[in-house]
Amino acid sequence: MKKLSRVINLSFLSLLLSAFAVQGLSNVAAAADEVVENVTEEPSPPQPAAEKNTPPAQPAVKQEQNNKDGNEESNTPEPAPEKNKNAVTKDEDGHLPELPVLEKNKKNAKPAAKKTQDKKAATKDENANLPELPALEKDKKIAKPAIKKPQAKKQATAESTPPEPAAEKNKKIAKPAIKKQQDKHSATPPTKARLTQEQAKQAIEKIAADMVAVNGGCFQMGSPEKERGRGMDEQQHQVCVEKFSIGKYEITQQQWQAVMEKNPAHFQGQNLPVENVSWKEVQDFIARLNAKTGKSYRLPTEAQWEYAARAGSTTAFYTGNCINPRQANYDGGEEYGNCGKSLFYNRQTVDAGSYQPNPLGLYDMAGNVWEWTCSAYIQHYDGNETKCSDDVKVLHVLRGGSWSFGAEGLRSANRTRGKADDRSLSVGFRLTGM
Repeated sequence: MKKLSRVINLSFLSLLLSAFAVQGLSNVAAAADEVVENVTEEPSPPQPAAEKNTPPAQPAVKQEQNNKDGNEESNTPEPAPEKNKNAVTKDEDGHLPELPVLEKNKKNAKPAAKKTQDKKAATKDENANLPELPALEKDKKIAKPAIKKPQAKKQATAESTPPEPAAEKNKKIAKPAIKKQQDKHSATPPTKARLTQEQAKQAIEKIAADMVAVNGGCFQMGSPEKERGRGMDEQQHQVCVEKFSIGKYEITQQQWQAVMEKNPAHFQGQNLPVENVSWKEVQDFIARLNAKTGKSYRLPTEAQWEYAARAGSTTAFYTGNCINPRQANYDGGEEYGNCGKSLFYNRQTVDAGSYQPNPLGLYDMAGNVWEWTCSAYIQHYDGNETKCSDDVKVLHVLRGGSWSFGAEGLRSANRTRGKADDRSLSVGFRLTGM
């Protein structure tokens, strides 16, 4: 009986060793040795399967104490496992449990799962702090402060100022810019108020007083082929003109108002040149002026204008082959050849006569405003440059450049043209006498 008990215990031991060997655990041998030792000292009858499964779990606690004993008795004869190999296979379907292995795997697996669950729970806890609002509502709440601020600002502005018509608003914005320019370039106040009879009379008389007599003669009209900025319509040819008189200054806003009783100019100032007038409107002005004075004023022909502008010069400008913003009112930011450029220029009209005159004593023959002539524009000169055309259907020649153009436009030979109804902030005129 004692022998049989030992054999049973050895079989059980073999089964445990086989099971724990698969897991590669070193403490199984120690646990098995302890079981053998206990059985040798006090043999006990075989226990049910449920009870057999519990003891192997206890020796793991006493691992350190039994390491020495385990090493001594681990030299158990090796044939035993081979002898009971069939028994182990046989017992897999029997009552011998595989619980220790499964339980161990479960125990090892559980912490990992638990860790993952904890991680998820942590994430949930972090997210739990956020208010559980729909996505759109959330965005709305974040976006509201940014939108609310400008609205509040707009409301404050709306309350502080009564609503105005669009035109009135623009008027108020535009006025300061114009006023600033007037203060800089003109000592005279804007000509919004009506002129007195005396003021109107003096302004008209000044037109006659400012006429300059020009002796007739012949000259090379147009530009040489090598002149910088030369246009295809500037063929050089000889033209002769008879004696004539021409205005010393461009017609001012005060003079226009004295005749027309209104002022169409954009840049307001009594002594500023009138601008923003069409060729047809200029003809109306001349007709009224002639009726008031009994004289025969008209626009100069294109040939008369260039002859007066050159004042005997053959260079690009009456100042030579260069010009600068101290000599004329133009866009000094545009360089002509190697003449240099300047950022300090007026950017609007200036009072008539603000710069030095040309050798004939004529002011602003280069720059300030383009000047209408009475001649029809023909691309290739054919004699019309010496004549006036009353046809409102043709283009008429403009000369002299302006405050808004670069130096190239101020050349004495430079030509441009406009329709009879065209207006511009950079277009005015001067008169000639018969």
